[in-house]
Amino acid sequence: MNRALQMACVEAETSARLSRRFVANISHELRTPLNSVVAFNSLLLDADDLNPVHREYVKSSLTSAEALLGIINQVLEYARLESKADGIELTEKPFFLADLCDELCDILTARVNLRKVDFAIELCTEYKGGSVPCLYGDSFRIRQCLINICDNAVKFAKDEGGQVVLRIELLEEAPDGSAFLSMEVWDNGEGIPQDQQDLLFKPFSQV
Repeated sequence: MNRALQMACVEAETSARLSRRFVANISHELRTPLNSVVAFNSLLLDADDLNPVHREYVKSSLTSAEALLGIINQVLEYARLESKADGIELTEKPFFLADLCDELCDILTARVNLRKVDFAIELCTEYKGGSVPCLYGDSFRIRQCLINICDNAVKFAKDEGGQVVLRIELLEEAPDGSAFLSMEVWDNGEGIPQDQQDLLFKPFSQV
């Protein structure tokens, strides 16, 4: 019995290792051409003969390509974490919330236009009488979470008169200068039944 259990564990570990290697290889293969997409879009943005409309298209394409490249890098990191016991590394640095929101809008533009959804961002972040000057944290992971949630909301909003609102609010300020932000996504879609909401926190589940 113990021998059979040991063999099963070895086979499971071997299978998991091969899966991680496959994911890593595929991700590397995707990253190479995507780097070219990012590079060529950057060159196009530097061109002087682009009209304003085409420049916005190229800017959105570049932002989306960079976001996709970030996702591929996350997949590679996930494959690495699968074989290690340490957690996800956060890259914390200063960033402006307004810039993050602009990038989010650029990435979601194509989906929003395709679905003909009204997408809005409400910033309620007054700080000592003015707007929040700068934040410190992992802006990439914050942006990726918001992209995933907002994109899903746009996807399942009403077919006619669809609305999605991202509301960001400053909840609390601490004496040391830190702050708590609330980020809430609202849409007028059908919603998820309460008995299926636990599936949202399980990998590879769809409700």
